[in-house]
Amino acid sequence: MLWITAAWLSAISAAAATLFIKCYVKRTDSSVVTLIQTLVMLAGSFLITLSTGGFGGSSLPGPLSLFYMILSGISTGLTWLCYYKALQDGSASRVMPIEKANIVLTILIAIFLFHERSNLTIKLVGVVVILAGIMVLLWYSTKSTDSLDKSSWLTYALLSSLFAALNTIFSKLSLSGMGSNLGTTINTAVALPVILLFAGFTHKLPMVKKVPASECVWIILSGLSTCSCWLCYYYAVKYGPMTVVAPVNKMSVPIVILFSTFFLKEKTRPAEGAGLFAIVIGMLGIAAAA
Repeated sequence: MLWITAAWLSAISAAAATLFIKCYVKRTDSSVVTLIQTLVMLAGSFLITLSTGGFGGSSLPGPLSLFYMILSGISTGLTWLCYYKALQDGSASRVMPIEKANIVLTILIAIFLFHERSNLTIKLVGVVVILAGIMVLLWYSTKSTDSLDKSSWLTYALLSSLFAALNTIFSKLSLSGMGSNLGTTINTAVALPVILLFAGFTHKLPMVKKVPASECVWIILSGLSTCSCWLCYYYAVKYGPMTVVAPVNKMSVPIVILFSTFFLKEKTRPAEGAGLFAIVIGMLGIAAAA
C-alpha cells in the first residue's frame, strides 16, 4: 500500500508548491514562474529517473503509452499556465477549490471507463456532495467584491481544472506501459515546450532574467515541491485506483485554504467554508468507499 502514502505526499507537496508562490512571489509574471518551475521539475525528475535506472531498455514505453504521455504532458503545460495565472489574479482560497473541480470528471471517468465500481452508490453520492460544494464556491466567487481579485481568475481556474482532468486520464492510460518516474520526466519534457511557446508568443521569455533573486529562490523551491508532487502522484496513479488517489491528492485544497485563512488572513465567508467542507467530506467519502 505504498501508493496511498505517495498520494498523501503528493497532496502535501502540492500545497507547499502553491503556498511558496502565493506567499513569496509577488512581482514575477505567472508564465515566467511556470517556466522556471518546469525547468526545475524536469531536472529533478530526470536525475531521479536516471539514478533509479528508469531509462533502461526494459523500462522504455511502447508507442501507445508514449502517445498518451505526450497528450498528458501537453495537458500538464496548459494546466500550469492557467493555474498560476489564476493564482496571480485571484486569492488562493478561491482559486484552488475551483481548479480542483477536475476531481468530479476524474472520478466519473474512473468509474465508467476504468470500471472502479465498488461501492458505486457511495461514490456517486460523494460526487454529488462535491459538486454541491463546488457550486457554492462558484456562486460566492462570482459575487466577490475583493478588490485584489481580477475578473479573469475564474476563467483560468476553470480551464486549469479541465486540463488537469485530461492529464490524469492520459497519465493513467500511459503508465501501464512505463515506470512512473520515467512518465514524470516525459510528461515534464513535453510540458516545457508548451510553456516556452506560450512565453515566447507573449514576449515574456526575456523576463526570466529580471526575476528578483529573492523570488527566484521561492520559485525554485516551489519547482522542487512540484517535482516531488508529480513523482509521488504518478506512482500512486500507476499502482492505485483513481477513485482513491484523486481525492487524496486533492486534499492539498483544505491545507492551502486553512493556511490562507489563518496566516494570510484571506477572508472566507461561512457559506464558502460550508462549500469547502462539503468538497472535503465528498472526497474522503469516495476514497474510503474505494
